[in-house]
Amino acid sequence: MTDHYSTVTRTGCLGNIMNSLVGALVGLGLFLGSFALLWYNEGRVNLAIIAQDSVPISATAAQPALEGKLVAATGTLASKETLGDTFLHPGDYLMLQRVVEMYAWEEDSRSTTTKNRDGSSTTRTPYSYDTEWTSDPEDSSSFRQESGHHNPPMSTEGARWTVGQTALGLYAVAPATLTLPDVQQLSLNGDIVRAEKGWHLEHNFLVDRPNALSSPQVGDLRISYYAVPNRIDVTLFGRVQGDRIEPYVAKGATLYRAFTANREQAIATMNTEYTIMLWVLRLVGFLMMWIGMYASCGPLNALLDLVPVVGTISNLLLALLLLPAALTLSITTIVISMLAHQPLLLIVVVALVFGGVIVWSRMRQPGSAALPAA
Repeated sequence: MTDHYSTVTRTGCLGNIMNSLVGALVGLGLFLGSFALLWYNEGRVNLAIIAQDSVPISATAAQPALEGKLVAATGTLASKETLGDTFLHPGDYLMLQRVVEMYAWEEDSRSTTTKNRDGSSTTRTPYSYDTEWTSDPEDSSSFRQESGHHNPPMSTEGARWTVGQTALGLYAVAPATLTLPDVQQLSLNGDIVRAEKGWHLEHNFLVDRPNALSSPQVGDLRISYYAVPNRIDVTLFGRVQGDRIEPYVAKGATLYRAFTANREQAIATMNTEYTIMLWVLRLVGFLMMWIGMYASCGPLNALLDLVPVVGTISNLLLALLLLPAALTLSITTIVISMLAHQPLLLIVVVALVFGGVIVWSRMRQPGSAALPAA
């Protein structure tokens, strides 16, 4: 079900200039923020490097000599507790998550601005309204066209539960702070689902109205469950503290995580996660810098827009000219941040530069004059 609505607004020349001033301030914030993001990103700790120093142990044997050390303990992570809720019988889960979705209206808008000859601009904003299942329905009171697109409040909310105590072999573990393995969707059936009045089991969902999945209506709810099963074999990274394994802190980072994989596979996973996030944040930092630089030139663009053709061409040329500038600044910031956060690498680079300068200076010195023949 899709519905459309659009608005048209006209902004005068003076209004465009004022808006450009506000945009310039926002752009300046993005530009400065990009340096902070790139600096932070290069200083993040790769937990895979820390995990490489872990001592592999079996959780079924006491290791008093490893007190305070980082270990990679293998064993079965288990709890005597069970988890359930209003709709689900208590079961063997270390973590249980209830996901509630409502069939609701979603608003989408994309504005296009046309420059006029007198320096003003006309903005056309089409709004489209479509219905979909979502766990975070929009507040319809903020819709541009609220009439006919009302989202009722959700009568049931999502929730998450974790057992209070767990053990890995001989060691107690704190599940509240432990990063557990990925959740798995539960397969719902009559044996684990409570018979609540007004709710029906359909295609692995609990719904509050018959046939809500095949012919949904706005306001319909569906519930699904995700869990980390109890008694799973894991490799757990943490610090041995007596009869407990606790979070290990090094270089300002905390490692306390369980994997359903062996030590080598777990380290490889952490390294992949770090690398992906490293490049994602580098790209985000570069885009922030480029967009910020362009937005900071907004007042100049607004003045050039007084001549529509000139304004359009100049805006495009400015964006193209700022692209290599932003790329150069981003790469320079990344390199400086890498060196600043890695002292050994900085020492090596300084030594290479210093040595290169000495060699170059000696090569530039004139050769000794030949002695005259006797």
